[in-house]
Amino acid sequence: MLYLGAADADDDEDESGEEEEEEDAGPSSDLGTKPPLDFESLQRAGYSSSAADLTQTDTFKRLLAEEEKALEEQASKKVSEDETERLRQAALEAEQQILLDRKALDRKLAYEKRFDRTKEDFRSKEKRKRAMGQQANEGNWVEEEKRKLRHGLTGNYDS
Repeated sequence: MLYLGAADADDDEDESGEEEEEEDAGPSSDLGTKPPLDFESLQRAGYSSSAADLTQTDTFKRLLAEEEKALEEQASKKVSEDETERLRQAALEAEQQILLDRKALDRKLAYEKRFDRTKEDFRSKEKRKRAMGQQANEGNWVEEEKRKLRHGLTGNYDS
């Protein structure tokens, strides 16, 4: 390389060294031309004349195997997450069913209804109490007549 600028004593020495390097480079006088490439030098660099199949390289095979492994891991993770979610949902539904099942809740709390014990429904209980004179309120004649009509005790009633 040539240095264009002020001439120094040091510059003279550098220029003489550069000229020697250029002379050692070869007989080419034109700096823009490059030596031609021959087939042997391309083969030494790894070129082959067959069509290059990049899918057969070790790097491609390694990357493909890593990608398949990552996809399998992702699929197995999704399956395990779905299974966990399904089990959690089933447990929630079972818990809710237990809460809503009154008979199971009554058995759990040892709660017994009067009907389970006596096998007497409300109407027969009301009839028994009235016959014994133990009705909850005194009632009046109108209420008794309405009750009789409700329960169909009047026989042949045209309405």
